[in-house]
Amino acid sequence: MGQQASLEEDVRISFMLEPEEGQDLKKAKQAEPDALALDFMQLYTSKKFSDVVLVIGPSKERLSVHKTVLAARSRVFEAMFFSGFKEATGAEVEIPDVDAASFKIMIEAIYTDQCKLNHGIVLAVLSCAKRYMVDSLIEMCFSFMEEELTAENACYMLEMAPHLMDSWDYAVEFIEKNAAEVVASDGWLALSSDSLSRVVQSEALALNETELFDSCLRWGRAECSRQHLPAQGPNLRKVLKDVLPFIRFPTMTCDQLASIVSPEAILSPEELLSLFVYAGAEDIREKPEVKFPTRPRRRHCDEWKLHRRYKSPAITLVDDDVRATITRTGHAWITGTKIFSKGKHAWRTHLESLSGSQWIFIGICTASARSKLSKLSFDHSTAYGISSSGQRYFGGIQRRYKLRHTTTHVDWQMGYYIDCLLDLEENTFTIMNPTTRNSWILSPLPRGEKWVPHYNIHTSGNRFRIETIEVSAFGQRS
Repeated sequence: MGQQASLEEDVRISFMLEPEEGQDLKKAKQAEPDALALDFMQLYTSKKFSDVVLVIGPSKERLSVHKTVLAARSRVFEAMFFSGFKEATGAEVEIPDVDAASFKIMIEAIYTDQCKLNHGIVLAVLSCAKRYMVDSLIEMCFSFMEEELTAENACYMLEMAPHLMDSWDYAVEFIEKNAAEVVASDGWLALSSDSLSRVVQSEALALNETELFDSCLRWGRAECSRQHLPAQGPNLRKVLKDVLPFIRFPTMTCDQLASIVSPEAILSPEELLSLFVYAGAEDIREKPEVKFPTRPRRRHCDEWKLHRRYKSPAITLVDDDVRATITRTGHAWITGTKIFSKGKHAWRTHLESLSGSQWIFIGICTASARSKLSKLSFDHSTAYGISSSGQRYFGGIQRRYKLRHTTTHVDWQMGYYIDCLLDLEENTFTIMNPTTRNSWILSPLPRGEKWVPHYNIHTSGNRFRIETIEVSAFGQRS
């Protein structure tokens, strides 16, 4: 009796056939097995009461199983054993065309509703689960792949998704957000032409067009090698024929077209000429028709808004939280929703009502300082940035900021937009007025900090709007 009680204490009752109300099904499936699951696993491994032997794979490995258990968990096994097929009466059933390792994982999952997956086996297990219609295992495979998706395996998952997941979109969003790491992986070079074309057509690829073109060239050279072709202009054009129409060459500058695209001899002289004329025309009305997409990709930048929680009560937000207005005289502050810890990030501030006594500070503060800011006052000890009156705030240091070039005052006014570039590789924060080309650089920022956009405005009616932009658009005139 004491031994039985001790055994019961050692068993963690965390497995469940159905999750409790409010419990995540995925977590329930990943929990440690309870006594019921352990008993069923013991039933399987002991071969007690088994009534059929499955002979699986080319190696003819033998598994003793229970028809009723398999039929209860799989509609395919139910039909096999209880619908008049020849397997229903035989003592052995041969299944030669399966991978033995993944099939055994499926059988264990049928008995216990648990499985141990890894990158090397998950797709084979998913294939088995779909073939035998083991729905709970299919869900476990999907959950594992969502959690374990990486830059190294994303392309392979994208390639397999239409065949195993009935989805053309699986992994696309991950690739869009992590494009720089994905295109540097070996999996990128192994993509099929169709999959590569799907990625290049994305509106939201977080990669500038020259980097994408270079990555497509790398794929093209690998494809030429696979086809035993010299990796030269005409052959590269041939293997990339389904991809080139979706590269947004018109978003490149003349310098980029001349130094990066033209030397590869992958575009015709006529195509290159039209692109140079397009890039060189300053007036949009003078730009010629071109055969390539002209619109920049949509989400080539961070996505964030103004924060509803971290702000002064006097600030109101409208237009999906990208436009802020102060409703009283005095200072009022607000921060952005995005926390930056590495890399480069750019955004734009549109000054919609800066006039007279109205005043604005544009900058950043540390994420740790944000939660300590007073709801009413402007704490310049936490601020890093520039004000419209020319004050330079650098974590408690405040002074008039003298420009290196043409003027000693900050040339902001209503109708202008001000660009910000936070470079956490160089630990600098740059603010620029693209209209006048004047810029202010705050450096070096404290290392190891996490940062958020930070604004302070003064005087009732003062209003601004934020726009997230790609790093390459920083300082560019609209």
